[in-house]
Amino acid sequence: MPGEPDRGEEPAIGRIIGRLEARVALLNELEALTRRRGDAIAKERFDALGRLDDARDGVVRRLVATSDDLEAAAREAAGSASPEAIRLVGEATELLRRIEEADRRDEDILRKNSQRHREEIERVSIADRATRAYHGPKTTSAMSSGHRTEHTA
Repeated sequence: MPGEPDRGEEPAIGRIIGRLEARVALLNELEALTRRRGDAIAKERFDALGRLDDARDGVVRRLVATSDDLEAAAREAAGSASPEAIRLVGEATELLRRIEEADRRDEDILRKNSQRHREEIERVSIADRATRAYHGPKTTSAMSSGHRTEHTA
């Protein structure tokens, strides 16, 4: 019948839907880790970033590892108009958009924090140099063989 998939397309559609569902699940996992990383950055809990980035890298590796399989299934189902497959592609696309947006925002925050910390370190360094210049060199006295000597630090 026109408009209906032929019986040969059904297994291909089933495979593509299964792979798309797996991809969406991985993207949801990546988005959750991305949110946790954003929270850690906002709270300046930089100790947690390494663990979160390692977990994110693991999910990304799994996404990359399944890409070839997904592409093969997509070629098999090419030309079909499965509403479920179309919905899943849209969901995956939206998840990717949100993850990329969060990554850009997190990078901007980290860059700004890094610059702020560099400026604070520079101010402390300048203040320290000014204090040392004001007080002059430090001297300490020590007794050596009964004779008093001055040491300049």
